[in-house]
Amino acid sequence: MTFNFFVQTRPFLVSGVLASCFLFLHCGTKSGVEIEFERAETAPKEEDFVEKGQSSANSKTGAEPKSEETEILEVSKSTVLLRATEQWKFQPPAGKSIDEYLFEVELKNPASGMQAGAIGTDGILISPSQIPENHEGSIVVVRSKATNEVLYRTEIRFIDFAVADDGVTKALVGNVYDLNPKSSSESVPTKLPDFSTLTSVAKVMIPNFDLPNRDFTRGFPGISNLVEYFGIRFDGRISIENEGRYTFKLRSDDGAKMYIDGLLVCDNDGTHSEKDSTPCPLDLTKGSHTFRLDYFQGPKTKISLSLFWTIPGETASTIVPAQVFERPAM
Repeated sequence: MTFNFFVQTRPFLVSGVLASCFLFLHCGTKSGVEIEFERAETAPKEEDFVEKGQSSANSKTGAEPKSEETEILEVSKSTVLLRATEQWKFQPPAGKSIDEYLFEVELKNPASGMQAGAIGTDGILISPSQIPENHEGSIVVVRSKATNEVLYRTEIRFIDFAVADDGVTKALVGNVYDLNPKSSSESVPTKLPDFSTLTSVAKVMIPNFDLPNRDFTRGFPGISNLVEYFGIRFDGRISIENEGRYTFKLRSDDGAKMYIDGLLVCDNDGTHSEKDSTPCPLDLTKGSHTFRLDYFQGPKTKISLSLFWTIPGETASTIVPAQVFERPAM
């Protein structure tokens, strides 16, 4: 049995699950990405997929697997990250109709009184238009209309752009470095340093690179206490669906460099206001490739980091979507 999910408008992240299902992540108007998860040998424990104190009377923990026709897919430890007014869409498996399901959305902390988002009978969840920093997220429950049994349960987290790395979510992973001079004899950096000689002070994860120009006092999303003279080395893999020539463009304030399979593709290094690199053409084969992007923020007053591409057969340049990125190989 297969479940498909789509997200529109902005990218998001999905962490590991223990059920047999497929997730399709859709960013903008381009096609989604398929992620396959292995089925757990036994049904997951209740605490794996519901918050403590929440009811799970309809869950089948401890039960033997049912037949293909009646099996309930209990998806555990699954998280979707959304920004304000983004959409997350449930699409039923092949041969099933959306009319066979019921949808609910509730706050993780009902006492908070915040907006949980809204989900209709069409299975589309729209996140709140205003998301306070202390929003604890929501829970979406998908039930069978025929039996009222829970088929799917997922946590929705609302984010700005980057969050602390959890070690499992499908995302690019960034090691953060403090580049402020440690003594009067040190000078401030004017270009990317050799990160391999430095010690990381934090680790974040991001869906892709889509950070428009912002005031430096706001810092880089997901990173606290650093607004000037810091660097991030992002590592992961990029999945190429169609072989051909891809033309990348790196926009940043300050410097950045992008590598694929160890090859320097885009060089936008140096201390500067927001600017684009020259076009960076690269012939890529179908499949997964190693990916690295180094970034540093120098002096005030702005921060930005975006990565664009033009794919084979197209002329328009668009943000490289989240669905093509994944965690670095272990």
